[in-house]
Amino acid sequence: MKEKIQNLKNKGGFLGWLFNFPYIAYSVIFFLIPLVWAFWLSMTDWNLMSKNKNFVGFDNFTALFSDPRVKAAFINSFK
Repeated sequence: MKEKIQNLKNKGGFLGWLFNFPYIAYSVIFFLIPLVWAFWLSMTDWNLMSKNKNFVGFDNFTALFSDPRVKAAFINSFK
């Protein structure tokens, strides 16, 4: 009896992963990979016309949040 219960537990774990695999694959392909790619691109000064991707770190974000037009846009958005 214990062997049957143990076999069902093992089989249930495999079936659980099998049924969840499409969701996991979809999430990785359409959410996680683009999220990581966008974050990596935000750390470069790459434009679409050149092949060079120079790593600049958080300089893009520093320039963005120090721009007075962006500050005004944030203030206007939350009024």
